[in-house]
Amino acid sequence: MSDGSYLSIEMNSNRWLDLYSDVFGSGTMKIVCNASNAAHNKLFIGVHGDCSGFYGKTQIFNENSKTVLPLEENLNYFTVSVGRGESLGGAMTGFWYNGIEIRDYNRIVPLKSMALEAKNRGIFVNGTAYFVCSNDVELAIKNRITYNGAVKKTGVGTLALGGEEPLFYNGSATTSTVVAESNNLVIAEGALKVLSSAAFRGLKVTFGAGMKLALVSEGDATLGMDLTKDGSDLVITDSKLAVEVLPNAKGKYKMTAICTVPSTSTLTVDSFAAPTGGEIIAVNNGDGTITFKAVPPKAGFFINFR
Repeated sequence: MSDGSYLSIEMNSNRWLDLYSDVFGSGTMKIVCNASNAAHNKLFIGVHGDCSGFYGKTQIFNENSKTVLPLEENLNYFTVSVGRGESLGGAMTGFWYNGIEIRDYNRIVPLKSMALEAKNRGIFVNGTAYFVCSNDVELAIKNRITYNGAVKKTGVGTLALGGEEPLFYNGSATTSTVVAESNNLVIAEGALKVLSSAAFRGLKVTFGAGMKLALVSEGDATLGMDLTKDGSDLVITDSKLAVEVLPNAKGKYKMTAICTVPSTSTLTVDSFAAPTGGEIIAVNNGDGTITFKAVPPKAGFFINFR
């Protein structure tokens, strides 16, 4: 593909299409649901090719079905099954906040554990976008996300969120442009893993009933979820949010930050369910913020005689 060109994949009825082609060059790759509002179609497409040589934009949207019907389940939408992280595009020559644009209740379904981390390829969520991780699948999003709506995580697998501080609306770095309910991260099913603290700044994070937060004691997540920026919030549906501490790269379990919030927050250590045999502590950082941390159980001391 060349600059200014389009590859448009359009479907308008209940169909399934698998695309195994590799895509190279620039331009815009459009995956379009073109069904009528009355049809309530659920369309499926699989993208499996190696598109790491494609440095143009990727757009996933609905042509005719946006806000006409009030019930979400009545809307037409695409389910896009992704065979590899590179299937949605490779590195871009400069940062584009909308390198991948997902809107209109469309779904991204990774077929196996993978990472979205192509350099400079931002992800723009315009409206509501679903990331569906089933079974043991972990989707690691390390690209910078721009929120103008909601990211909703479903499926029993794990969404791992890392990368830089989010942007908002149409690429703004501040939450002053955020309208109500447009900075939402909703964990409706499964687990959320924190890969970087910065990825949560300015977000309203909501955990549904029975969900859990998975923590890794390494990398850029020293503050857990950084919820100190204006607009940030943590909403826990259960009486407590279950917390799991995962081993680091050396197989060690260490005390790990859950989240950092303003000292005026109503959260307490009782807002979190400690790992089995462990505990939750609160650390006053002396700068108007508090960091809640999960302390895993201590292994103890033993001698093995042989």
